[in-house]
Parts: sequence; C-alpha cells; structure tokens
Amino acid sequence: MAHITEEQIRKYYRHELEQTDEIVLLQHVAQCEYCAGRLAAGLPESQMLSMPRGLRTEILEQADRIPGRRQRQREYYRYCTRVALGMCMALGLMVSVNFMDNSAWQRVASWKNAVTELSTQRERTVSSDEAARKQQYEKEQSKRLQEQKEKQRKYLEQQKKERTEPDSRQGAGEWFDQFK
Repeated sequence: MAHITEEQIRKYYRHELEQTDEIVLLQHVAQCEYCAGRLAAGLPESQMLSMPRGLRTEILEQADRIPGRRQRQREYYRYCTRVALGMCMALGLMVSVNFMDNSAWQRVASWKNAVTELSTQRERTVSSDEAARKQQYEKEQSKRLQEQKEKQRKYLEQQKKERTEPDSRQGAGEWFDQFK
C-alpha cells in the first residue's frame, strides 16, 4: 500500500472509514514510520492525553539520582575493599585457630572417641539382642516342625492300619450273601 493520505487520516479520526479500510490503514501504519508520524500528528488535541503535573520535574530529579561514572567507580572500590577485608579476617581466624592451644582440640577428639565407643557398645547390645531373638525363633520353628512330623507320622500309621484291617461292612455283605 502507498502512504496514507490526509483524507484517510481525517476519515479515520471521524470514524468514517469502513472496517476493512481501517484495518488496512492500521496495518500499514504499524509497518511504516512515516505514516505513523503523520497519523499521530493529525490527532486532534481533544483526544491527546495531557502529561500530569510535576511529571517532568520528577523525571529530571530521578535522572539526577543516576550515579555518574566516578560515583560508580567509588562504589566498586568500596565493595572490593570490603570483600578483601572479609577475606583477611577469615584468614586471620583460620591462622589463630591453628596456633591455638591444642587442648581444646584434644577435648573435642576425646568426646568424639567417647561417642564412637558408646555407639559401638550400643551396636553390640543390639546385635546380641537380635541374636537371642533369632535363636528363640529358630527353637520355636524346630519345635513346630517336630510337632508337624509327629502328626504326619500318626496320620500315615492310621492310614496304613485302615488299609490292612478288613472292612467290617464287607464281612456283613458276605453274611447276607449266605442267605440268598
């Protein structure tokens, strides 16, 4: 599309353009800076937004607060100094702890040994308790197994006995057969 005309701009602000023509005009304005400037320049003052009072002075005051190069440089050097001092203090603390009387470290080591000894005693106690429970369980299991074997043996004997004994009903059948 060619650049928009003054007539199109006037019709746009009077809302006299067809919807399709208005869409085409706005699409062109979105892509063409020249036409966007002309469309904005043709905006009636009644439709323009006015700037709130004090906005300009507020913007200028905030612009003055933006730190300059020198001020940023000073802040950077102060930060670096603080970091260097912190590192020096940490290093000094490490060195002083290293040269400190070893008695404190020996106490800590003895406490550590005492705690380790207590934990190993507890583990031994727990393992002996577990061993006793395991032994008790195994005894109970062997007792149950013997009882089951005994029951099985008695059952098998009973079955064997029933097979070898003559059936009493069978004898009664022979007795009745005699009278036939």
